[in-house]
Amino acid sequence: MPIIDDEAIDRVLSRQAIHDLLMAYARGVDRADVALLESIFHPDATVITGLIDGSGREFPQSIVEHVQTKLDRCFHAIANEWVEVYGDRAIGESYVIAITTAAGRDGMIAGRYLNEFERREGVWKILSHTIVMDWSTTQPTCSGGHGMFKALRIRGCFGRSDPIYSLWQR
Repeated sequence: MPIIDDEAIDRVLSRQAIHDLLMAYARGVDRADVALLESIFHPDATVITGLIDGSGREFPQSIVEHVQTKLDRCFHAIANEWVEVYGDRAIGESYVIAITTAAGRDGMIAGRYLNEFERREGVWKILSHTIVMDWSTTQPTCSGGHGMFKALRIRGCFGRSDPIYSLWQR
C-alpha cells in the first residue's frame, strides 16, 4: 500500500494542474483564444514548434494569427501523458494528434509535446514547450459534412462564436 502523505498529495494535485495546462493549450490553439494561451505560459517561457519558435509571450498572438489566417479548422487531441514532478518543477511528454484543414486538404500530424513546467507563487505554468513530429499525412478534405454527418448543423469555429462560449455565458 503506497504511503499517502503531503508530498504524494502535492504530486497528484500538481499533475492535475499540469494536465489542465495541456488541455488549455490544445483548446487555446483550436479556438484561437489568445487570452487562454497567454494564461498558461510563464513570461520567460520558450516555445519551439517549427512553425513558431520564440518566447511564450509572443507565441499566443502568433499562433492565433496563423490559425485564423491560414487554417479552416484545427483540432488537437492529447494522450499518453507522462509527467514527473520534482517539487516546484516538472517535466512531461504527451502524445498529440493534430488535424488541420486548409486549402482543401486535411493534414494530420502525430507527435509529442516535450514540456518543462514550473510552479511560481503556487501556480503551475509552462516554462518550455517543444513539439516533436513523429508522423504526418495529408489528403483531400472530406470535412464538408458528407454522409451521415451532413445533417449535423452545429460546427466548431475559431474565436468566441464557437458553441462552447455560449454555454459558459449561461
